[in-house]
Amino acid sequence: MSTAAPRRPASVPEWRQILSVTRLEMTSYLRSWGGLLFVLLMPTALLLIALGVWYPTEARQITVPDMAVMSVLASGLFSIGVAVTEQRKDGTLKTYLSSPLRARTYLAGQVLDRVVVTFTGNIVMLLVAWLAFDITSTGSLLLYLVMATLSLATMLSFGFLLASRFKTIETAGALSSVIFFAVMIGSGFFMDPSRFPGWLKTVVDVLPFKPIVDGMRATWSDPDLAGVGVDMLIVSTWFVVFLVGAARLFRWTPDDR
Repeated sequence: MSTAAPRRPASVPEWRQILSVTRLEMTSYLRSWGGLLFVLLMPTALLLIALGVWYPTEARQITVPDMAVMSVLASGLFSIGVAVTEQRKDGTLKTYLSSPLRARTYLAGQVLDRVVVTFTGNIVMLLVAWLAFDITSTGSLLLYLVMATLSLATMLSFGFLLASRFKTIETAGALSSVIFFAVMIGSGFFMDPSRFPGWLKTVVDVLPFKPIVDGMRATWSDPDLAGVGVDMLIVSTWFVVFLVGAARLFRWTPDDR
């Protein structure tokens, strides 16, 4: 039996509740400057490592979308699971039970908060790539930013869907790591998906992870923007699926069913 208290009718419009949750979450960064700097500088750090170690000079153009993909996937799978599980375990989430706040409102505010911060970190990376290495988009920068925002929101929603049922921080950390590497492989980031068996290739094509990689790379470096519309449609559909699923399965306390 669920321990959640009955919700009172909300007197504040839901969009304002979402903004309130977002603002509340953002104030936490003021108490942890180290965590904020890590989020803001992680994409740039990945870029510098990629340019110095992983990518040869002739492949430097795709370092920006590839490192953005890594930061997007990591934000969705690592920052969410542990944080939400810890808040559920220490009773922070339980304080919302007496409010009219719905699960979907809380999740939307959390997603918006992390989209803003991680997106800002990626903008910093773009500026460093341009000013220090003269790496610029040869596709459509506007569509790239739209694709990056959509991909980030989708991965964060996926992270919340997973976190909705994590019971311990250890479980959240371990499973998030396993899923991260599975997603990296399935997205085609580490290997060409055309080498997968036929049925597995079909599954990979319809999941959002490969379209995220393909869409980010295409909007950044392909002037023809080949396949971008399909990639955006697939990712958008999964964003809705993940967010609705997370809202339905979300638990405020460890004892919720």
